[in-house]
Amino acid sequence: MISTEDFNGNPDTQYQWDDGTISPTYTISEPGIYNVIAIYSEDCQIPDTITVELLPAPRAYCGDNREICEGKSLTLLLPENTLITCGAMAAPAQRFR
Repeated sequence: MISTEDFNGNPDTQYQWDDGTISPTYTISEPGIYNVIAIYSEDCQIPDTITVELLPAPRAYCGDNREICEGKSLTLLLPENTLITCGAMAAPAQRFR
């Protein structure tokens, strides 16, 4: 979703999107270039474009398989939505938040 929440400080501003929708938010389903017109008044309308890119999720590789002895732990400090792949895991990789 594209949100105009931080675009400007005027709560009366309206935003008209590619499909004619007038809303402070616009739901999208894929990356691309989206056109919007900021409507401040009948006499003042400013067109703009918003480019949305899909970036790959960061990946962390733990190296070869590791054995963790009972009662011991392993702490990984990772950015949100990092995909973890540890050696030849029998289970699918897990996404940690």
